[in-house]
Amino acid sequence: MPDTAPPTGLEYSPFGFGDPALVARRTRLLARSANLDIAVSELRAFLAQPSDVAAGRSCLIAGARGAGKTTLIDRAYEEARRSSENRRLIRVRLHGPSLLNPPKPRPTTENPKPPDIPVEEHVLKTLVINLYQTASEEVCNAFEKYLLFKGRRESEFSAQLRLTLDGAPSPATLRFFWERADALSHGVLFENNDPGQGVREIVALASAAEAYRSCTGQYTQERKDQISASNKAEAKTEVSASGKEITHALFGAASGVAAGATAAALNQGRPTVALAGAITAILSMVTLSYTRTRSRETTLKEEITFLPDTTVSALVHRILLLVRRLRQAGLVPMFIIDELDKVPNPIEPLNKLTTSLKFLFADEGFFCFLTDRTYFAEIARRNREVANTPLRTIYNTQMLVRYDTASLHNFLKDVIGPYTPVGGSLTNDLLADAEAIRYVLICRSRMLLFELSTDLRSFIPVRTATGEEKRVNPEFNTPRDNRGHKLHITVQLAIELILADDFVANKIMRNPIFAQTIYDALYYPVNLWYADQPRVDCSRASLIPGISDMSGESLVLEDSDENFLHRQVKALLNLLANLPELERQLAVAIDTGRMKVEDRGRLLSSIPIGLTLLKVTPEPGNPDVFQWNYNRSGIPYQASTIQDIQGNRNLWDTSALIDAFAQGLPEVIKRRPAVVEMLAGIPAALSVTDSLARLSVPIGDAP
Repeated sequence: MPDTAPPTGLEYSPFGFGDPALVARRTRLLARSANLDIAVSELRAFLAQPSDVAAGRSCLIAGARGAGKTTLIDRAYEEARRSSENRRLIRVRLHGPSLLNPPKPRPTTENPKPPDIPVEEHVLKTLVINLYQTASEEVCNAFEKYLLFKGRRESEFSAQLRLTLDGAPSPATLRFFWERADALSHGVLFENNDPGQGVREIVALASAAEAYRSCTGQYTQERKDQISASNKAEAKTEVSASGKEITHALFGAASGVAAGATAAALNQGRPTVALAGAITAILSMVTLSYTRTRSRETTLKEEITFLPDTTVSALVHRILLLVRRLRQAGLVPMFIIDELDKVPNPIEPLNKLTTSLKFLFADEGFFCFLTDRTYFAEIARRNREVANTPLRTIYNTQMLVRYDTASLHNFLKDVIGPYTPVGGSLTNDLLADAEAIRYVLICRSRMLLFELSTDLRSFIPVRTATGEEKRVNPEFNTPRDNRGHKLHITVQLAIELILADDFVANKIMRNPIFAQTIYDALYYPVNLWYADQPRVDCSRASLIPGISDMSGESLVLEDSDENFLHRQVKALLNLLANLPELERQLAVAIDTGRMKVEDRGRLLSSIPIGLTLLKVTPEPGNPDVFQWNYNRSGIPYQASTIQDIQGNRNLWDTSALIDAFAQGLPEVIKRRPAVVEMLAGIPAALSVTDSLARLSVPIGDAP
């Protein structure tokens, strides 16, 4: 059960508070960037192609871990899919580390040492398998919706199709389902489609099923033809002259004589008389016995064993045909090869794979390769050094995922807003709270979208006074009053002040690849802060390896770039060590338009200028060492010196004097002391102040 909401505070809605259509459609908002717009544009152009045209796209999408690579391509998929009515974009996910690491073949008795499976063959088989499974799931979902659209609530029938497709059925089986659903003509994928769509869907699924069977196991088909013929005919005529048969023969002869006599009595001619007698006698003898038997037998049998060709050349042509037939049915696959940043040293194996299968990756399908910045930088280096490198034409689009501070501020402004009870008003203080919390969240996330999304989930569901469930947190004034929040606001303002410098801004604009490295360098002290490591060494010898360890990627820079990073990080730390100077420079930047804030007075008042957040602690031979005085929660790192307080004799003596003074104060108040008495008490008062002056107990950030 959600907790009760505070009277006022900040509300988080992943669907925003602006466009009612987006809120009603439950579409999660996402920080916009130029890379997202490019990805959506590429997908829409690919979808708009005719089914008989397949100009492929191959996108290299790189970024730091947690930068939002997968989130970006998923959002691009959703936006492009919604924009197309007569095509269905389907998303085929592939696990990069598994693709580049084929399984070892199992030895058998006949082949105890089987050869390794080529990477290209393994990749193509995996593509076929995942493509069939994804297309089947898409069609099953459409089939179920089609039945509901037709007013037929046959969930069992649609479930039967789903299970049948798991076994890669034959075309005849698929036709049975489409015929029973009355979808042979217009199909199930689209409404108001032209006749023949149902047949195209069956052809596409049947082709995919056959390819799936050939890639998942041994394919054996038997048809036996055996031909043999035999004709048997038997005719038998028997005339018996013994026993009863002789008697019949004599009667027949007698009958013949009688027939002849009858003919004579009728005055017939002699030939006629003789013929009548003979015919009667012969017929009597011939019909005694006659048997004839005739038979014919034909059998056909043919035996064929088919073993599919799973070599790279055969699989390539098969998957090309499969992709085209799916497009003819209205299914357009996009392949996402993710987690390539988890592959150790992926440069050479990935380059070899993409080069050998270029006409599939770049010319026919839509492929997205999600890698780390190391691979991205290596590709850029090789393209600079070699004019006609094959890698130049493999990746049609190259994107380095990063978000600037303005994009993140705008996103947070869309999803976090002031919350007031019914009838309440939006005060300037609530708006200032909303602005302050944006700086806190960006600092916590270190400008990584994954970390930012995780932090937003801290807005837990609560129940308002009217019974409505909202995500409200924190309470009024908390972002600007809490010391931990104040420190985060201060650090983020200092970072954005460095980024607003003209020289730094031009560097980021000219070299987007280096921009993320600048962000990593500026957030390097923050990462140490979050790791509870008070000591910050920003010397070149420690800074570059520290950034590499923080990002998990090897960082190789030129001397000029290393010097640039060192200067910016040291400038940041000097500002954090002198908060009044930070406040002054922020005011100048805001006045000159280099920085934009909504409520300058309330935001800058959040900077705790009375504290020493960071102090310079140079070491022998290394002047670039600083020390955090407070942790990220606002607690002094030197709070453990309370033991020094407990063992300080001078402090206890002074405390006793203060207690004695407090006990005697009521007596002094009751009567007005004489001048002599006042003069006599001066030495005692001086001893108290002298004791306080001699106290030397370092607490928190005290010098």
